[in-house]
Amino acid sequence: MNKIKDSDWQSQLDDLIKSALLSFSSIPKVSQWAREKELVSWFVTDHLLPLVSKESIINQPSQVGIEVAVPQHKTPNNPRKNPDVCKDVVIWEEPKMSCWDSNGMANIYPLSVLEWKSFNKRDRPGQRKNKTKTFTEYDIPWIQKTSTKVAKFIGYSILADVTNQKIEITCVRFTGAEKNDFWFQTKNGPDLDI
Repeated sequence: MNKIKDSDWQSQLDDLIKSALLSFSSIPKVSQWAREKELVSWFVTDHLLPLVSKESIINQPSQVGIEVAVPQHKTPNNPRKNPDVCKDVVIWEEPKMSCWDSNGMANIYPLSVLEWKSFNKRDRPGQRKNKTKTFTEYDIPWIQKTSTKVAKFIGYSILADVTNQKIEITCVRFTGAEKNDFWFQTKNGPDLDI
């Protein structure tokens, strides 16, 4: 990694993500109709990319991808028909990386994945329940499995709620076997039953 000691990479990435989440959640007013794709775009372009610097763990904008492929896990429920899956925000160790190895196989894992779900005014109670179920039964387990499988990986599962025209966030963090419930949470961040 450029100018970052191996022992410092986790704290540097955590500090960067926490700063970006804090800045993002400080937006005074947002559309209560904003969807996940809009939130992810705003977060990356206005709050994460401005923190890129030569001294940072993210020292080039091309280390960050939105909706890019990462290796998919093979499980009994998913025999890995597709070797890759797209994730909301992906941070690579070096600029212009991808999950594809020299043989075209999805075998290269990123440094970090930020997987998002969001609630907005359009969501009916059933939709909100389904989003929470996907978040807790698919997104969080995928992040958790990756963090135990890949030594140099931090996963962040982020649930955002904009129904009151303010961005309220709850973020769960995983690295190795360590899980940090509510690693970052705004005052009225969504509750999770995990």
